[in-house]
Amino acid sequence: MPIPFPDQAPRELPHEQEMSLRYGDLAGRPAFASEDARRQAWLQHRERILSGYRGRRPMGWWDYESPIPYTGYDLERSTLVAYDLITEDEGIELVLQWEQDFAQAQEPEFFSVKNGKVVTGAEAKRRHYRWADIPPVLVREFRREYRRQHRRRPAA
Repeated sequence: MPIPFPDQAPRELPHEQEMSLRYGDLAGRPAFASEDARRQAWLQHRERILSGYRGRRPMGWWDYESPIPYTGYDLERSTLVAYDLITEDEGIELVLQWEQDFAQAQEPEFFSVKNGKVVTGAEAKRRHYRWADIPPVLVREFRREYRRQHRRRPAA
């Protein structure tokens, strides 16, 4: 087995550099000496870093591979789905999670807290759907299915 040249051998990243590729740099504290060094580190470590992500992407991917700008953590999952930037398995997992999030909001005593006040009803549900990042088209589908399943049948 050939011995790899030193520049081909996988090397561990210092913690700050690893975190930069996963979550982005801290404001005013870049982890790499240059943007080119960060890009090279991403290319060298991308497979390992990406392997730990399901339904989301690390900042290195957003910075160097994404065809669209980063929309922020709160909208990341629905954006990846909308632009078809996830695998089929990830999509299935997300839809199942969103179904659970939707079902949670259907519980009779469901509530949310806004500015220290308890919110119930439709507003609490809307807040929960936004928090869970459920795409509006899926909210409509889940709502139709929920109503269909919970439609009261006339007494015989």
